[in-house]
Parts: sequence; C-alpha cells; structure tokens
Amino acid sequence: MPSASRVLHGTVEHAARARPGDPAVVAGGAAVSYVALNERANRLARHLRAMGVRTEDRVALCVERSPDAIVAVLAVLKAGAAYVPIDPAYPAARVAALLEDARPALLVTQRRLLARLPVPAVPLVCLDADAARVARHSGADLELPLHPENAAYVIYTSGSTGRPKGVVVPHGAAVDYVRGINGELGVGPGDRVLQFSSLAFDVSVEEVFLALAHGAALVLRPDGLLDPALLMAACAGWGITVLDLPTAFWAQLAAHLEGAGASLPPSVRLVLVGGERATRAALARWRARVGPPVRTFNLYGPTEAVVTSTWCELAPGAGEDGEVPIGRATPDALAYLLDAGLAPTPEGAAGEIVLGGGLARGYLHHPGRTAERFVPDPRASVPGARMYRTGDLARRRPSGELEFVGRMDDQVKVRGFRIELGEVEAALAALPGVAEAVAAVREDSPGDARLHGYLVPRPGASVDPAVARALLRERLPAHMIPSTLVVAGGLPRTVSGKVDRRALAAGAPLPPPAAEPAPAVPAPPVPVPAIRRVAREAAR
Repeated sequence: MPSASRVLHGTVEHAARARPGDPAVVAGGAAVSYVALNERANRLARHLRAMGVRTEDRVALCVERSPDAIVAVLAVLKAGAAYVPIDPAYPAARVAALLEDARPALLVTQRRLLARLPVPAVPLVCLDADAARVARHSGADLELPLHPENAAYVIYTSGSTGRPKGVVVPHGAAVDYVRGINGELGVGPGDRVLQFSSLAFDVSVEEVFLALAHGAALVLRPDGLLDPALLMAACAGWGITVLDLPTAFWAQLAAHLEGAGASLPPSVRLVLVGGERATRAALARWRARVGPPVRTFNLYGPTEAVVTSTWCELAPGAGEDGEVPIGRATPDALAYLLDAGLAPTPEGAAGEIVLGGGLARGYLHHPGRTAERFVPDPRASVPGARMYRTGDLARRRPSGELEFVGRMDDQVKVRGFRIELGEVEAALAALPGVAEAVAAVREDSPGDARLHGYLVPRPGASVDPAVARALLRERLPAHMIPSTLVVAGGLPRTVSGKVDRRALAAGAPLPPPAAEPAPAVPAPPVPVPAIRRVAREAAR
C-alpha cells in the first residue's frame, strides 16, 4: 500500500474526491460536506504552517465539540504534526500539566475558552478570532511528504504514578486499524456514525475515521446529551446507523430499554461497545430488547495498541457459558496470552494479554517506561517487531476466544488470601437487580484491609444486602465475599467515565439509592416539550 494512502487525513481526502457533496460532519441540524470539510482543513493547515508548525511537531487542541474540532484535527494532520487533544472540561491544573508534558508548538482553541485555560507559553490560534486570517489561505490539498511512521496523535492516559502519560500513535497503525475492522463492519456512504466520545479519548479516533475514511456522515453528540431516552430520541431523528458507546453507557442504555420496554431507533444496524468489562447482566438486558438484525460487538484494547485489539460479536450464545468474551484479535493485531517469562500459557490458564501488530511508538518523553512495556516480539516474522504488555489478565476458551479476567495489579491480598477483584466483581454483577458492581479494598483502620462490594441497582429494582450475601455464598469461597456490601445510587467516576477505584478506596461518599423503586414504565426524565425540541433539532 503506498505511503500516501496510509496517513489518516489521506483517507479523508480520498473520500472528498469520491463523494464531494455528501455530508461529512453533522451538528445541530447542519451538515458540512466532504469537500467543504477538506477545504476548511486545508486552509487551517496552511495557517498552521505559516505559524511555524512543522512535521513531527505537536499541536494541542482544546476545542469544544463542533465541526470546527474535526476541521482542527484534520488540519493538524495535514500540516504534518500530531494533534494532542485536551478536553475543555478538564480542570485548569490538568490542562496545565498536559501542556507542560506535551510541549506543543502551538495551541488551537476558541476565544470563549481562553478565560478557563492556563496562560500557555506557546503561540495560540483561536478558530473564531482568527477565522478571517485562516480564510485567506488556499483550500487545495497540501500534499506534504509524510510517512506512515510519522506521529498522528498523542493521547494521554492515566498513569500508575498519578501523572498522565502521552501515548504517541503513528498514522500507519491508525489507518490499518480503521480499514482492517471495516472489512467486517462495512461502514460506508449512507451510514451515519454517532460521535459520542471526547476527542481526548482514543475511541474518538475509531468514531471519526471509521466514518470519514469510508464516506459516512459523522454526527456529533451535543455536549450534555447523556440521558439514554433523550439521546435515543435524537438518534432516531438523526437517522443514526452506527453507535460506538462506552461500556458504562451501554449498560445504562440496556437498563433504560428494559425498564421502559423500549427499542433502539430503527435506523441503528451496528453497535460497538468498549472501554470496560461488559457484564453478563447487562448483556442479558440488552438481548431482551435488541436482537438481529442489529449487530453488537464487544471491543477490547488499550490506547497503546491503537484503540482496539480484540473483538467479539455478541451473537446469540456468546457469553452464556461464562463471562462476556473479548474475542479474537482484530485484523491488524496479534493477541498472545503469556506468563511472567513471556512464554505461552496453557489453554484455560490465566495469562497476561500481550499485543502485537499495530502499536503506538511508545510514551512521550519516557523511553524507560516505553522499553518496559513495549518489548521485542520473538514470534514476529518482521525484524524489529514489538509487542505491548498490557498488564491485563485473560484466559483462552476452547473456542479460541479470550475471556477477560482482570488487571494484574487488581490482584490483592486480604487477610493472607490473594484475591482477583475481577472475579469478585463478576459475581456481584450477576446478582439479581444489579446494574453495576465494583469491588475494592479499603483500609478503614491502619493494617486492617477489608474487601468491600458496591452495588448500584438497575432502575425499578431494589437490592437487599442480606439476600445478596446469601447468593454470593453459593458462588464464592468465604474469603472472597466482601466484608461490606454497599447499595448506592451511583459510583465515583474518573474524567474518562470509568469507575474511580482510588476514590472508593479512600471512602468517597456515594449517592443513596432511590428511596422507592421506580415504576415499571418510568415517566420522562425531563418535560415532554424538551424531548420534542431535541427531536425537532435532530430532524432539521
């Protein structure tokens, strides 16, 4: 494959030539065509070059969810640089830490965000204030000579040290991923893909380029539209065909569909789920309301291995004889289960998930940490090939599919017993009436570490800790049953939407569960006129 076709923006340029008038990005009822999107990105790219941006530079993007944000992503790539997305909702201290670590050549933002940003020590481009200057540049493609190994983006993930670490991903690996999975998914012209995630999370790469590399329309979710009922009403108006959802939101959606006796919008044909462990309880609720012809895939993968490395279609039968599988390697990836000496584990035995194929370069400014996690792949036929040690544990089923077990660092020792938190959580999640469950070790007094279980009931259900404990005794040995079962209305979350285990371990206050079970068919969570307004806006 020629190098020019293995850069991310090149895939969008190809789509713009093939289908110039088709909608590329849709927001607030207005659509930006492929040719307009490409020309706007070219003008901004030329402006960035005029500002001094060069190949392999990093450009920070702190832009609200909008077509301008997608233009900015493409413009940075076209200028030869790597984009570093920073969510405008982040606290100022985190934004400052990311800018300090990324050392960008330039920051692209919007004038209304300046008051919330720390004063950067780099030049600024304000997309609104500088619009007239940007518009003077040519809209023609730049055609800079870029290689698939050039950096495309740097996305920050949480670090074990408490400081975020930047993962540097090259163009070629990202292009190979979105093209590889689309051989099975078949996204193309006529599809409308919901862009759900923040650009600061790697799933956004999957959403944006799965759509734009294949001629589909990317529909931007308005900030704040996170109520499952309202979002599905809007998706029906937008004609969404592809949903790419975080596992936690997917579980909420499944609970909503079950509680309301509702269905997905009839336009939806494909649902991708990933980011956290999928539970059997959530899958059962999903299947009760969603069936063929909608295809649902459970995805697994760290940012270091380019979004997703394994996947499993949740067809009838999947997950019924054990945990919800994470499946087999995606077309561009390799997935090994290895022991501490990096030797293959026997069938059925838990081992570390070690990934090969398309990988990140490593961690920005951290060669030591990169060398620790990205190690030589002795099984590869390509000289210099590497594999990434995820720190996740899985076992291989007789079918060949992988079943996620948990984190290696989630193995805890309580009262002399070594406990895998993932196994405890699976038992908690399987309890009747439970929508979400987490296990954590907390030291309420010095030297007295105890295992605690946190249970969030699904809508309309109640959970009795005494009954739950009796059921757990039927599944778990005594040392794995939590000392305390806490029934709560919700769990603390990190900025990426995952459960904040550190907050739980520190004894963070939790919202109480609903005082009374909700009715079987709950009333709309907001006034009906608001739902109609969203639907009208979606249909424009």
